[in-house]
Amino acid sequence: MTETNKKDAPPGYITISEGIRLSGVARSTFYEHIKDGKISVSTLNFKGKDKKFLQVVDVLNVFGSVSENKQKTEQAEQQKTDFLSAVELAKAQVKIEGLETLIRELRQAKETAERDKEKFAELLAESMNTVKLLGAPTPATVEKRRGLFARLFRKG
Repeated sequence: MTETNKKDAPPGYITISEGIRLSGVARSTFYEHIKDGKISVSTLNFKGKDKKFLQVVDVLNVFGSVSENKQKTEQAEQQKTDFLSAVELAKAQVKIEGLETLIRELRQAKETAERDKEKFAELLAESMNTVKLLGAPTPATVEKRRGLFARLFRKG
């Protein structure tokens, strides 16, 4: 905080942004405290410009020790991170379960396709045997078709 004070604010003052960060509360909550008069805002000429600052004492009186608030903020952030990690883990587990189900379904479809392929091969082989048993017509068994003239004036 002393480094920030040396660069961004006069001694004993902090910027509003710094006050919000150090207090560990939401920006809206912090501004409610300003609106209610619990924290006073001073407009000071700093480095040739008029800027708004807070007295460190006011912030400490309202929010207590900055280190305690910082710890609370860090704990809240850790809890939020843990919660988000748990949510992401749950999402990942749901995705994994969905993928495992899809894999099972694809394996079943593959097995069904393989069985169907085997049945088709058996039916094809059976059909080929049936065709062989029936026998294909040979030239001796097939009577040559004759034209009209040949049929009318047939020899023999």
